[in-house]
Amino acid sequence: MQKGLHRLTAIDHEECFSADCYLRRVWWTGMREANEAFTQEMVNYVDELDVDHNITFLKTCEWDVPSEITAHFKIFTLFLRKIVQFHLTANDMVVLLQNSHK
Repeated sequence: MQKGLHRLTAIDHEECFSADCYLRRVWWTGMREANEAFTQEMVNYVDELDVDHNITFLKTCEWDVPSEITAHFKIFTLFLRKIVQFHLTANDMVVLLQNSHK
């Protein structure tokens, strides 16, 4: 990473907002940033994620969020927190999701 350049690694919670969510298929695998360590800004963002608060907000917007989507959202967020906690990269997450570490 260039000195003084702050950038968020591409992580898209939108992956969760579909009834046919398939967490083993992600779009950021080819991005250069996916091999970089998470910035402190991204770590702070992940630490502050509050799934239940976000789901409540969506419901106040009159979206009856299906349980399949809330389950995906909670699982994805938990997994993302663990990736950040263990200082892994976004591509490490993909390797684990796809079980391609063998």
